[in-house]
Amino acid sequence: MDRPRQPGEWKNPDRERSELEKGWPPHVWGIGLDRLGYLGVDQDANLYWDGKPIEISRQVDLKFWQKVGAVLVTISAIVGAGAAVASAIADWVRP
Repeated sequence: MDRPRQPGEWKNPDRERSELEKGWPPHVWGIGLDRLGYLGVDQDANLYWDGKPIEISRQVDLKFWQKVGAVLVTISAIVGAGAAVASAIADWVRP
């Protein structure tokens, strides 16, 4: 782990694929025990590779009709909650 990395070292490891890696895409390789020292974690459980933070983010991009559906479901939930509250109040007020 003390030797400097060579350019492109991570892109094409000089070894055969393991049995687990056989079905993986060609650009994906396993870390291997010899490279686990590059993996780190801090006190807040953030993950690091070779001292650089690993950032994972996914953006949700809804189509127009999915947005319309989400709005309709939200409105339905609000109406349902309002009906439940109105029913509870009516039962409480009724002698």
